[in-house]
Amino acid sequence: MLQICSMWLPDPPRRGVKHSTPWSRQKGTFMAPKPQPLPRALLLYLALQFWTWVILLITLLSFNLILHGTAKLLPLSSHYQNIHNCFVDSFRILMLNSPPKLPRQVALRYLLTAWSFFSLLTTTVYSSGFTSLLTSPIYSDPIDTIQNLLNQNIYWGEQSRWLEGHIRNSKNTELQEFGNKFMLENSQADRERRILQGHYAVFCKVLSDSFVTESEKLSPEARQNLRVMEEPVFTFYVGIGMRENSPYTSYFDSTITRLEQGGLIDFWQQLIIYRLGYRYMNTFFTLQNDVIQRRPLSLNSVQGSFYLLATGWVITNIVFLFEIVIKYFKK
Repeated sequence: MLQICSMWLPDPPRRGVKHSTPWSRQKGTFMAPKPQPLPRALLLYLALQFWTWVILLITLLSFNLILHGTAKLLPLSSHYQNIHNCFVDSFRILMLNSPPKLPRQVALRYLLTAWSFFSLLTTTVYSSGFTSLLTSPIYSDPIDTIQNLLNQNIYWGEQSRWLEGHIRNSKNTELQEFGNKFMLENSQADRERRILQGHYAVFCKVLSDSFVTESEKLSPEARQNLRVMEEPVFTFYVGIGMRENSPYTSYFDSTITRLEQGGLIDFWQQLIIYRLGYRYMNTFFTLQNDVIQRRPLSLNSVQGSFYLLATGWVITNIVFLFEIVIKYFKK
C-alpha cells in the first residue's frame, strides 16, 4: 500500500511505516499585515537617523560654548560675548544664512568659517535624504517573526479552537504568548473585516514557498494586505508513505531525487498554480514597497514643516507672554 501525504515526523516514528525522500517542504506560519507607509509628518525628521540628530545637537551646543568662551577670552569686546547672539548666528549659518557681520577678531572669523563649511555639508546631506523620502517613502518594519507579531500588537483567530490548543501548548514561550491573542471567528465575513482593519494575522500552510493555503476564499482587497511571515511555526514534509521493507522504497527515492534535481517538481507545481489561476499568491511574498506607486507631491508631503512652524509660533507666543509678565512684575 502507498500513501501520499504531508508527513509529520513523530519521535519515535510510527511503527510499520517507511517514509520516502520528501520532494517538498511545507511550513505552517502566519499571513500578517504588510508594511504600511509611515506618516508624512515624520519625513522631516527621518531624513537623518536618531543618533545623527543627537550628535548634531551636541555639536551645535559645543560650538556655541567654544564661540562664547573664545569671545570672552579675547581683549576686544565682541558681539559673541552674549551667549544668545552665539546661538542665533550659529542657527543662521546652519540654515545657510550669513551672520549680520563678521567679527573683527581673526580667531572668531576662523571659527565661523569652519562652522559655515560644516553647515553646508550637513544641510546638503539632510536635503538629499529628505528628497529621497519624498520620492520613495519609508514603510514600517515587516513582520517576519512571532516577536514582531507581539511587538506590533497583532491578534489572530480561526473558526475552530483546534489550532489554538496546539499553539498554547507549544514549548516556545513567544508562541504561547501569541496564542493568548486568539479570537474566535464567527464567519468568513468576520475574517475579512478583521484583515481589512490591519491588525490581524491568519494561519496558513506554505508549500515550497509558492502555494499558500487559507487564501482562496479571501477577497482581492484582503489579499493585498497580507504577507507570509518568514519564521515557521511548524515544519513538515511531503512524501510517500510505504510499509517497512517495501521493494519500492529505493525506486521512489531515486526517482524523487532525480526529478527534484532536474527542477521538474518545482516546474510542475508552478504550472498547476498558473493553470488554477492562483498567480496572486506571489504577492504574499513581497513587501508593500516592492510595488512602487508614482504619486504627485501634495501638501501632505511637507506637512511636517508646517507642524514645525506651528511649534515655533507657539514657543514664540509663550516667550512673549513670559517677557510681558516679567516686565509687569519688575515695575
